[in-house]
Amino acid sequence: MHNLKEIFNSLPRNARWAVILVGVVVLWMATGIFNGNDNKNNDSNQKPEIKTVTAQALKATDFDRKLKIIARSAADELVQLSAQISGGEVISTPAQNGDHVKKGDVLVQIDLGTRQESVNAAKASVKAAKILVKAAHRLSKEGFKAATTVAQREAELAIAERELADAQFALDHTKITAPSNGIVENIMVKKGDYVSGGDPIVKFLNTERFLIVGHAAQKDRDSIIVGQTAKAILINGTEIEGTIRFVARDADDTTRTYRVELLVDGTVYPNFSTGMSAELIVSTGIIKAFLIPHSALIMDDQGNVGVMLAKNGITAEFHTINMINDTPNGVWVEGLPDEIILVTRGQSTLVDGEKIKVKLIQNNE
Repeated sequence: MHNLKEIFNSLPRNARWAVILVGVVVLWMATGIFNGNDNKNNDSNQKPEIKTVTAQALKATDFDRKLKIIARSAADELVQLSAQISGGEVISTPAQNGDHVKKGDVLVQIDLGTRQESVNAAKASVKAAKILVKAAHRLSKEGFKAATTVAQREAELAIAERELADAQFALDHTKITAPSNGIVENIMVKKGDYVSGGDPIVKFLNTERFLIVGHAAQKDRDSIIVGQTAKAILINGTEIEGTIRFVARDADDTTRTYRVELLVDGTVYPNFSTGMSAELIVSTGIIKAFLIPHSALIMDDQGNVGVMLAKNGITAEFHTINMINDTPNGVWVEGLPDEIILVTRGQSTLVDGEKIKVKLIQNNE
């Protein structure tokens, strides 16, 4: 120490002041470091601030879950009536395009030709054959005719009856008639046209029943039951009811969906038209669900949509949800416990597991 003092005293005055100044700075810095460590220790001992959030206590309610399927209206029976006879001239078309007709009404009349005479001749042949058969049986019993003769007469009668049936069929089909109550969509011939067997004559729509046809996804197929009542909404706003008639078991090769048919009573909906876009709505059962405000929805770091609940009223807990129906008043969701405390304000600032203070409000606040 004595040597350091002598060295310090031997320094010029300016040098001695420099040494003193350096020492003061070093001492100040050392003091600051120690004080800083103390502050850090004090900060680490402080408890984090607990956030206050607004929440609602909710109970699950019964919800009639409805499956919605993109669909279209279709005909149950749209047929093309063809000529069933060998040939003939169209002599009249009593029905016109768009006519509402009843079952059996004549739509197109083909010239009879000699078909009525053919029927009369065939009837006479049958009558004569029956007489010969009766006589053959009587003579056979008396021993004047062999059994082979009886068989021959019976064969002749069968041929005569077949010829009569053919002649009657040809006569009957000179009239093209409505197979059911419906609408004439298109008369495809005009008076004077010559038609042959198989030629198209009339396009006919059965109006007694119609279909709404859609395709259900794989996960929804087993939820639809044949025989259950369902409804559809057409693009023009018309609501119709019907019965599920068919649910396919074989999926479409391209879409992997299953055809669903809703059968509609055409007599109840006389203005029903085919080819219209529609939404098929099928009830799949009652489930427990919540109607929550849109503003309560949040998304976690993985992109999952859900809500923040107040577990036991003190801990933030994120729950993913399954949205089943969106309405102007909120979204119906499932996948939550039957009773929840839903955080409705401040949920976006919370992390899963964080301690919170809850301010409960009523649903209408």
